[in-house]
Amino acid sequence: MQAVQRIKGEFMSNFIRVQGETCPAGYRHVTYVEALENARQLCSILKEWDIARLAHGASMDGSGYGCKIRPDDETRLGHSLCVRGQSNLF
Repeated sequence: MQAVQRIKGEFMSNFIRVQGETCPAGYRHVTYVEALENARQLCSILKEWDIARLAHGASMDGSGYGCKIRPDDETRLGHSLCVRGQSNLF
């Protein structure tokens, strides 16, 4: 079973942090653009030293790493940021 942490607030309630590199059924990875648009809120749910998978190989760092968002990161990661919706995989 995947550990899930929900973000508080009506708008952000669709975003979750999950353990592993895949999102649960009914969710998809947050895109790079969505992460840029919601960086502060998304960073607030990541643990300090997390690096989380985003869609299409992108990643986002927790606050300990400065909440950086990378468009390309081939590193195997321990968490993912997911949002309710259809898959964005090709």
